[in-house]
Amino acid sequence: MKYFLKFFLIISFLFFYSTICISQSGNKIDSLENELKKSVDTSKVNALNALASELRKKNPSKALEYSNQALELSEKIYFKKGIGNAYSMMATIYSIQGDFDKALDFHNNSLTIRESIFDNKGIISSLNSIGNINIKQGNYEKALKNYLKLLEICESIGDKKSMPLNNIAASYFYMGNYEKALFYYIKAIKTAETLGNKEAMINPLVGLGNVYFNMAKYENSLIHYKQALTVSTEMNNQAGIIKSLTTIGNVYEKLHNNDTALVYYFKSLKIIEELGDKPAIAISLMNIGNIYSKTKNYQKALEYYHKALIINEETEDKNGIAKSLLNLGILYSKKNDGEKALEYLKKGLVLADSINSKEILMKGNEELSEVFEKKQDYKNALIYYKSHTTIKDSLMNENNSKNMAEIQTKYGTEKKEKEIELLTKDKSLQEEKLKTQNVVKNGSIVVSILLLLFALLAYNRYRIKQKANIEISQKNKEITESISYAKRIQSSFLTSERYISQRLSDYFILYQPRNIVSGDFYWLMEKDNDLYVCTADCTGHGIPGAFMSLISMGILNEIIYSKSHIKHTDEILNELRRIIILAVNPEGSAEEGKDGMDTVLCRFDLKKMELEYSAANNSFYIIRNGELLVFKPDKMPVGKHLGFEKPFTRTVIPLEKGDCIYTFSDGYVDQFGGPKGKKFQSKQLKELFLANCHKPMYMQKEILNKQLQQWKGNCEQVDDILVIGIRV
Repeated sequence: MKYFLKFFLIISFLFFYSTICISQSGNKIDSLENELKKSVDTSKVNALNALASELRKKNPSKALEYSNQALELSEKIYFKKGIGNAYSMMATIYSIQGDFDKALDFHNNSLTIRESIFDNKGIISSLNSIGNINIKQGNYEKALKNYLKLLEICESIGDKKSMPLNNIAASYFYMGNYEKALFYYIKAIKTAETLGNKEAMINPLVGLGNVYFNMAKYENSLIHYKQALTVSTEMNNQAGIIKSLTTIGNVYEKLHNNDTALVYYFKSLKIIEELGDKPAIAISLMNIGNIYSKTKNYQKALEYYHKALIINEETEDKNGIAKSLLNLGILYSKKNDGEKALEYLKKGLVLADSINSKEILMKGNEELSEVFEKKQDYKNALIYYKSHTTIKDSLMNENNSKNMAEIQTKYGTEKKEKEIELLTKDKSLQEEKLKTQNVVKNGSIVVSILLLLFALLAYNRYRIKQKANIEISQKNKEITESISYAKRIQSSFLTSERYISQRLSDYFILYQPRNIVSGDFYWLMEKDNDLYVCTADCTGHGIPGAFMSLISMGILNEIIYSKSHIKHTDEILNELRRIIILAVNPEGSAEEGKDGMDTVLCRFDLKKMELEYSAANNSFYIIRNGELLVFKPDKMPVGKHLGFEKPFTRTVIPLEKGDCIYTFSDGYVDQFGGPKGKKFQSKQLKELFLANCHKPMYMQKEILNKQLQQWKGNCEQVDDILVIGIRV
């Protein structure tokens, strides 16, 4: 769901900012064609570009033909503005067709021409369009760079109306910097109010809703989406109405209120069909298909996905075609038709690769891995999963670069403050020296020499300290870079939100590492219609804990992928312990017996409504009909310990509809805080679960997080925190 929402948000973001009017009429095209027959020179160029604009969505091939004619004529008569406009229109057509590399080339050509003739209006349009394509390609830092350059131009010429505040906010949003996104969205709303431009408030209102949506604050996101709908309706802004209806549908879909989501999606589709905007129709059809797929109405889902594919092929939208093929592949995988799933997914990947769409490539490789896993072709499953994680890592690089820049800026500020402090001290010493010289004018030469030696010594110590600071800062930078990279690696091992949401309908994961990386981890894997869920707390936290978590997740993947004879939870923990001891606790090691983890491993068989579990040192709870049941662990870790190494036990629990299962590490209950600075304790956690178990899981997560922050207050977080809730 998160991936599909992100895809819609990017497309609708660009759709809303199109400089061309949505409505297209046959009469207008006829009028322009008549004008074309009469016009010559620059008037003919303008007519050709106008015709291309009108046909860019309905008939992109014909539109491209008109643009080429406009370009040729402009070059013949040395009409530079016409050349810039023709390049710009060709770029727009290639963008609609999903060929973003060509689109960027033509937009850059247009920008060069427009800069040479000081066409400020054209420059603003080109920079905005280049940023929009960067957004579609996932190059958010490049987009931000273009938008900031555009903002500087707008400020220099006093053009508040064209300031890309919303686009800057959207760039920060996609980069995951929600604080700056909120700042610029609010600034965009205030600017719109100052200009008395109510319509300009629609996009930032939707943007605020998007930020809260990604933060899982769904009630807040609904408030802003509905405000956007109210303003759009009042201003009769069809694009705003479409966008607001669709995003409201996204929220209801996320809240598993699929019937209400469909109502909003169909309302949006009806308006889009009346406008005849084919790319937007395709997106809307895919949204509806997603709901039918989620509710297992596969025939309906297939119908809507195929409709979307046909439209995307008609408009030659490569990005849309690739997305449609991916949807169909995922659907056939759900229907257990592995051959058709592979056919559509591979076609989608080939097309995504041709347009360098990393988002689709990342998702397609993940889905192919799952199809091969279902076919028990674990070799290919691993190949495609590695491709998925490689692309995921490359997409995360930009955010890591941004974080490092912030760290370096902070260090630079601290260093400057330190230098000022040292200079101030040095100045004080010199003032003291002058004062002494005034009091003792005829002081002995020995005192003067001593003062000189003292000054030299102080300066030498300052230089040594300055050099040490530089060396320390370099080491800190290297360490921070290493830890940030370790975080990226660890994140790629954690089971993705998309994978989990396809298998669980009502759940939450509250995951808060104490440091950048964590010793706690969660791991979910489906095999032969069984769903394995592991909640683990490895030895230590920070880097040592993260190291153990990576080893443990890698071993769990290996056991599930490669050892088909191992199925039960006790067998998995026994094998996991054996390999961990072999890998990190060999006989005779000085650290023998210190590495391992506490864990709860569950195997859900939802067809039989059974839960099988094995646990090492960590208990877990099930709340059924208002009663909290505690399930005890084996009192030993997954690793070496002082006692006799016994096999783990397994227990099978019959499940009932509505059961709430809660697994957790010890970080939450061990957190110090409250009025007396004591631990939270398991008693309070049980009371918290019992008081809120009737609420949706996403709300329970918010309550747990809010309670934790209130309890912690000014105390430091003492350990990694992990809590998982699942409703059957």
